[in-house]
Amino acid sequence: VNYMGVSTFKTFRINVKYLLIASTLISVVYYLIVVHLGNNVVLQLTIFPLLTFLLIYVILIFAQSSFIFEPLWLSFGILGPLRYARYYMLSRAISLEIALAPFSVVNALLGDYTVAFLVSGMPFLYVYMASLIALLIPIQIKDENAPVVRFSATQFLLIPIFMPALFLDYSLIYYAVLADPSAQLYIGVVSFLIQMGLGLPFLFWKKFWEKAQEKMLSNNFV
Repeated sequence: VNYMGVSTFKTFRINVKYLLIASTLISVVYYLIVVHLGNNVVLQLTIFPLLTFLLIYVILIFAQSSFIFEPLWLSFGILGPLRYARYYMLSRAISLEIALAPFSVVNALLGDYTVAFLVSGMPFLYVYMASLIALLIPIQIKDENAPVVRFSATQFLLIPIFMPALFLDYSLIYYAVLADPSAQLYIGVVSFLIQMGLGLPFLFWKKFWEKAQEKMLSNNFV
């Protein structure tokens, strides 16, 4: 809930298996729609980018919630910033990969390898987004009923930082749709590698997470 720039939060946990069930059902419906309407260019230029946008939006929300309830003294204090961030984000990235797997499989069955590989690489996109959010606008919720989060101008830095990666993903989709279908597999692999290149370095970047820890401490993390 947001009121005059101040937010309160309600949280709940969702088992990965329920996310998998939901994504499987949505993927089946998506598959039936595409098969029924025909896998034509018009459909590809509308449904596929829309699906990708929705998935990226979900990943952004997922990234914004990272570290938000983590006790800094217990997590970073015991394992160290890099090790804890790596284990934490890998566990969430694996959960995302499991939840998104049906979308990858369905698009592969439809022959849309670009989208299939793009979706498979989205957990790396999550690592990329979550890492930058942890450094630029780290937020810790100590009491979900207390208005403790205020918006700042720093949040707007995320838009120009995230846009190149998202623009690249969309450009690859449109190029694959309009290009020779035989190029889709190649473009899909390139898309996957680009997302891997964005996220993977943060799992080994020690100085980055030391800086993120300093920023968290300056933001009164406990």
